[in-house]
Amino acid sequence: MEANKKMEMFQFLAGIFHQDIESTEKALEEYLEENSTEVIKQDAELIQQFMDWEASENEKNEFIEQHTWIYFPEMKQPPISWLRDVKSLMLKKVNE
Repeated sequence: MEANKKMEMFQFLAGIFHQDIESTEKALEEYLEENSTEVIKQDAELIQQFMDWEASENEKNEFIEQHTWIYFPEMKQPPISWLRDVKSLMLKKVNE
C-alpha cells in the first residue's frame, strides 16, 4: 500500500474512531449520516485497498489498533474483521 494511501487510511480511522466517540456504532452512524454517497464509496474503496495490501493480517490489525481508540478485546473481534464489517455497513448505506 502506497504511503499516501496509508495516510488516507490513518485519517479515516483516526478521524472517525477517536477518543471522544460514544461508541463505534454511534461514530459510524454519524459518519454515514454526515457524508455523501460519493465520499462513503471512496472510503469503502480505500478500505478495500487496505484489505488487499500485501501486509500480514497481524500488521493490518496493528495498524488499525494504532490509529483508533477502540479496545478490541472488549469487542471480541479482531480489528481486520471489524473493519470488514464497517465496510459492509458503508456499502449497505450506499446501496439504500
